[in-house]
Amino acid sequence: MDQLLVLGLVFLGITVGGYVIRLVARRKRAAAIASLQFEPDAGGQPRILSFYGPSCDACDRQKTVLSELERARPGRFSLELCDATVDYDYARQFGLMVVPTTVVIAGTGAIAAINSGFTTQAKLETQLDTA
Repeated sequence: MDQLLVLGLVFLGITVGGYVIRLVARRKRAAAIASLQFEPDAGGQPRILSFYGPSCDACDRQKTVLSELERARPGRFSLELCDATVDYDYARQFGLMVVPTTVVIAGTGAIAAINSGFTTQAKLETQLDTA
């Protein structure tokens, strides 16, 4: 019985410790991202920065969504595609953990949203509208 209690306490300690470490890492990442500032767009247009990997099925689907978004909103935003394996240092600035990742940058140069994983066209449209 005492051994079971000790094992339970050890498990609880590891779980709580892991949660605290993730929380601290998430806050550091958020602070680093919040400090990033881009040059304002001359026309005040928002931008999407999309990080992808070369052999990523979700990234291919994300590129299709971004192409559809460009057709639906011609000239209303700019798009930059970045291979996270080639532009590794640039990707690290965003604390990139997964591809695809899309970053919506407001016309002022401020980061409006960061999406980890596949993001729908509807969600990107909403983020562009508020950027």
